[in-house]
Amino acid sequence: MTSRAFDARRPSQVVAIASTQRTGSYLLCAGLTAAGLAERPLHQWEVLHPWQVFHRYLPKPWSLRVRLHVGRLWRWWGAKEPWVRRMRTTVGARRAYLDFVAERFTTDDGVLGLKMMWPHLEQGLLLDGLEVSYWGAPVTWIHTWRRDEVRQAVSLARSEQTGQWLAGVEPPRNMRGRVPTYDAAFIERRLAHLRRNRTAWLDYFAEHEIVPINVVYEDLDADYEGTMRRVLDLLGKGDVPVTPRQTERQSDGMNDEWVERFLRDRPQYGPAS
Repeated sequence: MTSRAFDARRPSQVVAIASTQRTGSYLLCAGLTAAGLAERPLHQWEVLHPWQVFHRYLPKPWSLRVRLHVGRLWRWWGAKEPWVRRMRTTVGARRAYLDFVAERFTTDDGVLGLKMMWPHLEQGLLLDGLEVSYWGAPVTWIHTWRRDEVRQAVSLARSEQTGQWLAGVEPPRNMRGRVPTYDAAFIERRLAHLRRNRTAWLDYFAEHEIVPINVVYEDLDADYEGTMRRVLDLLGKGDVPVTPRQTERQSDGMNDEWVERFLRDRPQYGPAS
């Protein structure tokens, strides 16, 4: 298969959402989807997520999936085993997949919306020498982030333990009924992970002279309509109305308790540090 297989449809605008976990990116995507910037289920914004690439969206033939899996193996083992490097044939497969994404997910008015965490961009594009500019369309970047990083890390730690990522949405069957337990060391590791990934985004923006639209979780949560209005205006969609909020906050008293405990156990992460 060559990249020409899906050349029939190309976006005229790419909206790329750069995120770290628990920054309201799902809420933002829900609002943009309702505004017509996507015509697909919300999880399909994450077209560069490894699960989406390997298990949901790969077009046939199956050799394309095999080639992408070989590339994944190379990244994991290539530094140790030189012979694996010679098996790396993912660039053509990756290009074919990106053409497939454009064909399947570009809206009728030419918008392709993407949401990605830093590893999705790095592993899904950059390691193959590709960029979000691949489709030849102007790219508008939106950066979602959170002022309260400790609360973000607590939220991430809890969701990873329970599989509960959205209020009202059942976790995977194998994780249902799990009770989260407070673990200061685990929260600290998640905080470090989040900081590394946000720093990677900021470095990427600086290197490529990108000035993204900043969406701060606390602002989106407190003033959903006003924040969405600002984003839509900056995307050139000033005539599109803001729809009601699609999802609710998941945080509860347990999050508050964990934040308080963590700041007692790790005071260096407090506001005055």
